[in-house]
Amino acid sequence: MSRLVLLLGAGLIAAALLTGYFSDDSSPTKSTAAETSTTPAATTPSGVKLNVFERSYSECASATVEQLAAKFRVGREEGLIAAAVARSWTKQFGAGPDAIASGEDGCLQGFREK
Repeated sequence: MSRLVLLLGAGLIAAALLTGYFSDDSSPTKSTAAETSTTPAATTPSGVKLNVFERSYSECASATVEQLAAKFRVGREEGLIAAAVARSWTKQFGAGPDAIASGEDGCLQGFREK
């Protein structure tokens, strides 16, 4: 009985392999720009990116450059501060690296709104 089960299992595996080998899916297809792009796909949901943007905006609009530079231990240049604030909120929300740009944009807009 166990020999029969073993043979049936081996036959099923062989059939699955042969089906994949002879399927039409292996024919070349046209690739799209997204498939050939070297940039990673966005992984952070848009709602989370919005949260990163909003928190970064709020923080940069409500604190001075000096306060933020001291808090994040960076220079007093707005770009350095925006990057640090964005990384902090991205980490806080568990977002991917693709959310950092949203946070930087939010922070820089917050600086302009003062």
